[in-house]
Amino acid sequence: MLEDAGFILESDPAAKELAEVISIYPGFFCDILLPYSPHFAWHVSLSDPKDDYEYAHVKTGIDIHPGAIIGSPFSIDHGTGIVIGETTIIGNNVKMYRESHLGLKR
Repeated sequence: MLEDAGFILESDPAAKELAEVISIYPGFFCDILLPYSPHFAWHVSLSDPKDDYEYAHVKTGIDIHPGAIIGSPFSIDHGTGIVIGETTIIGNNVKMYRESHLGLKR
């Protein structure tokens, strides 16, 4: 998670310090902090994590399915309207901007 926060800090000229990225950036909250628990639960079939990722979607406007595979470092800048579907595989060193939709329709 710290690698991802550092990636955001390095790539966003508006970010002034790591603590700021961790505490107030919606992309960090939604895509770095929150998905670890739902992502784990999804892949080991512990529970249906829909409540967790729906909360993140409502709070940030970013919709990430917990089945998506996301590399590191990864950042979302201006995340409104971002959708990352269940079938998505994102590699390393990726930065996404608003209104991006990734995934395959089955």
